[in-house]
Amino acid sequence: MLIRRMLAGAMVFGVFVGGCVVPTLVIFPATLPDGAVGIGYSATLSVEASGSVQFSISQGELPAGLRLRSDGQITGTPTSSGTFSFTVLADTSTIFGGMGSESYTIEIFPELTVDADLDVGRLAVAYESFVEIAGGVPPYRVTAVGLPAGLSVNRSNGRVSGTPVLTTTGTLVEFTVTDSGDPRQEKTASVTLVIKPEAVNITTTTLANGMVGSAYNERLFAEDGQTPYEWSVVAGLLPDGLSLNRDTGVISGTPEEAGAVTFTVEVRDSDSPLSSDEQELTLTIDPQPVEILTDALAAGQVGMAYTDGLVAINGTQPFMWSLSAGTLPDGLMLDATTGEITGTPTAAGMNTFSITVTDSADPPTTATEEFTITTM
Repeated sequence: MLIRRMLAGAMVFGVFVGGCVVPTLVIFPATLPDGAVGIGYSATLSVEASGSVQFSISQGELPAGLRLRSDGQITGTPTSSGTFSFTVLADTSTIFGGMGSESYTIEIFPELTVDADLDVGRLAVAYESFVEIAGGVPPYRVTAVGLPAGLSVNRSNGRVSGTPVLTTTGTLVEFTVTDSGDPRQEKTASVTLVIKPEAVNITTTTLANGMVGSAYNERLFAEDGQTPYEWSVVAGLLPDGLSLNRDTGVISGTPEEAGAVTFTVEVRDSDSPLSSDEQELTLTIDPQPVEILTDALAAGQVGMAYTDGLVAINGTQPFMWSLSAGTLPDGLMLDATTGEITGTPTAAGMNTFSITVTDSADPPTTATEEFTITTM
């Protein structure tokens, strides 16, 4: 007659023979080790009994990739992660051997993966890139061999950072990541890390003034990076009449209008990946120098009111007029703001003198002309 008993929380079986209960089978060990996807698994079940024992799964399923042999060997390589519960039944082949069962739970951890596809670095520029870590059991421990000078790795999260101090066309760096699981997983990944030369940098910070109607030619300069460079205006506009050569960085043309214009230029180098820099510049276009347009003054007559005016063009108004050499006829005077010569001559004669006009530009421009007034 078959009777049931409880032992250590598990349902076990005994056989009642000749008034005696045959000892039940206890399966060892009471717990099984956890596993990890992709790592070979091995465990051995046993009982203290004579004769051969057959082991089998009576309830639940083993993790995918594992199998239980009849002799109690659990072997294989897990192919999927998760928590798996199952019950193992042990059965002897002798009539007095009896039966036993044990319930187990196994945790299969995800496979540890490491991707060391780091970004390209650049000399003297702050660097940050990450070794991508997934699966396994955190926290992780990360070590690196071969990092370029100036860089280091965070041993817990795989962050590579720092400021490179040397260029390199390719340095092999090996990262080893170890997780905290049991079984412990360890993976290694390698990458060829390139540190590019310094990024291109615009060195031109100011531009020479131009002048309306006069040819202008000014070159922009940059350093570092990889030539050839490519120039462009990325914000604002150049003064009317001027253009930027994208290959040479020369601003040239003939300005059409006076004034100060602010714009931003960008330079890109030929590296891969490219580097670039921007610079805000102000270009001032001055008007043409002031010029006296009047070439002669009218004659005067003693005792009669006299009026004649001087006219200037170009330059920046308002203008200031002055007598710079000689003297006006007696009775006449020069208006410093309008350029008019007015008054009543008091004596006959011929007076030769010089008139200077000064504009309001910064710096100012001037023009001087010699005139003669004959008074009769």
